[in-house]
Amino acid sequence: MIRRVRISIGSLARPSLLHLLLCVPLTLTLYAIATESLSLRTLNPIQRVLNAAGIVAPVQDDKDSKPNLYPDTVFETAWSQRISAEEILHEAALHRGCVTHKDSIIPWTFGLPRQNDSDEIVERNDPQLLEKLRRCPDVDVLVPGGIRSYGYCEDAAAYTKFLESRMLPRWVMEVKFRDEARNRSVGYHDLCPHTPMLFFNHYWEGLVDALDWPETKPLYLMPNIE
Repeated sequence: MIRRVRISIGSLARPSLLHLLLCVPLTLTLYAIATESLSLRTLNPIQRVLNAAGIVAPVQDDKDSKPNLYPDTVFETAWSQRISAEEILHEAALHRGCVTHKDSIIPWTFGLPRQNDSDEIVERNDPQLLEKLRRCPDVDVLVPGGIRSYGYCEDAAAYTKFLESRMLPRWVMEVKFRDEARNRSVGYHDLCPHTPMLFFNHYWEGLVDALDWPETKPLYLMPNIE
């Protein structure tokens, strides 16, 4: 009888020890995730900007004080001096091109010194449209004609310039070409299937839901910079 009891106790102890051993790595993993998530939550977004800019200015954001979203350091920093006058003029030229040419492709080279702006603009009837679209940048920026006003063109100019990208109108996704090299009809998604596309707010024009949207094509939904 005593032997049976000991066997029963041993059979119960072994599964309990196994369960304990299985719980140890799970507990450590959850602890690591919780610690990392806590550090991400407690780092103020403004602090991240200051850190990226190399500015030493801690932003107080603890439970005992209200978060200071706009510390004095943000306004005391001469942000305009961190970009040259030439770059400001170039960005202004891109903004002008975006507002003026609402249905054209505007590459980041538009408005550069010693460049002919009319040669940089790409229209739908451009005889070299296929070859120009084939030069896929690291990222494309969709700017439909309906939002090419002062606000969104400010954002588009910044992304286009510093990402060395191009502003694309809606028709780029619709036009088809006869590619003699491939001996078939091709479109933008065939030319740049892996190039990420940047959208502003909800203005994706139904492209992501379209049947021809490549599964491998990343997309970035950007809020208004302001």
